[in-house]
Amino acid sequence: MPDVEQISRGLRSLDAAEHPRALGLLASQTLAAMADAHTATCDRQLLHSRAARLKLKAESTQIDQGDVLSMLENGPRDANETACLSAFAASGFITSLTELPEAERRTMAERWVGRLDWMELATDFRITACLKPLLVAADSEVVSMWRRALFQAVLRDDGALTGVDARARAKNALRVSALAQIHGEETVLLLRSLRDCARDPSLRALAVSLLSELVGRDVAHGSPLKINGTARSPSRSMPKAILRWLSGFALLSGLQRLVFSLVSLRRELQIELREEALWVSWNTAFFGRTVRTTDARYELQRVTGAFRRARFALLSTLISVLSLSVGVLFGGYFLFDGARGGAPMLFLVGAGLIAAGAGVDLILNVWWPARNAQVELQIDLRDAPSLRVGNVAQADADRMLDALALRLSHGEAAERS
Repeated sequence: MPDVEQISRGLRSLDAAEHPRALGLLASQTLAAMADAHTATCDRQLLHSRAARLKLKAESTQIDQGDVLSMLENGPRDANETACLSAFAASGFITSLTELPEAERRTMAERWVGRLDWMELATDFRITACLKPLLVAADSEVVSMWRRALFQAVLRDDGALTGVDARARAKNALRVSALAQIHGEETVLLLRSLRDCARDPSLRALAVSLLSELVGRDVAHGSPLKINGTARSPSRSMPKAILRWLSGFALLSGLQRLVFSLVSLRRELQIELREEALWVSWNTAFFGRTVRTTDARYELQRVTGAFRRARFALLSTLISVLSLSVGVLFGGYFLFDGARGGAPMLFLVGAGLIAAGAGVDLILNVWWPARNAQVELQIDLRDAPSLRVGNVAQADADRMLDALALRLSHGEAAERS
């Protein structure tokens, strides 16, 4: 079985080959046929036919490690030749996926997931390990297609899993590991989905472990994991919220916030995840000057839950729909009357109303969300009031939630061990 150094040598032989594209396609097509037939030997006649179609002559298949055609025909003799064929097959797979029409790429990617399941588990080929460096230079759409194919295969087998199915678990472990090798924000989102939604507990644990490497590395080498925003009262249960509105206390709270904003009285909240604790700081500012600061520290074991949400998420949609409807309704009325009665002023008023309604709809649905991707983050604590901070960038809130989930998961695992 090839090790890391042998895989690296196989990739270097790919770079040094005279005809890397043709040799890659030859290797990928041959190994794909072997995987489809679940056999460790290839059809020699079909192999030479493929080489002829790719216009590969005897001298064209020679590389530093030997003859690629001979390796495919007789099988690899050692780990070096196995790594070499794995590298060429991985390159050929990416080439074929890139050159296919976009409508056929998804089917091809799904087929290759099944082929890799067999090759990685039943043979010594290590195509997945060779794909990682090759995907860095690949087309972004191809990378996303391959990522999605792996994720869908994992979901399919996880949904059908009944009892202890060691083979299905092994295949899913292979796929999730291959998914984690494709660095990017989409990979983090998919692993987060598996962590939250997978039925198999071992799959959830693997997703948490891989996320700890991806997100943990980003946090360790990036800026400190800290969020800042406006301190707000924790969200209440539905009966308490209704009682606040019926009693008028919610209206008084709204008036209080209005007065505070008029006199520039602000209470800001900063939450920092440091080691195994949350460090919290409340700052009260009056006309831009800090008048009071309160600090607190909470152990992560006291965290009972955390979530984010957009405040008044449907308000902009409601206003935009009403604006567009009113603009079209009244604008169309004036437009029709102006055109029928020959009144240019009515015609212009109608056109202006329609344009204004469409403009408000465009601003609230496109420009405003793109400009203000901010949410509220709430962290619930045991034996302490919940921490709720508003005006937080959505990306920062997601990073905090991911880090909290990972730290808490590792803490539970350490307690069990």
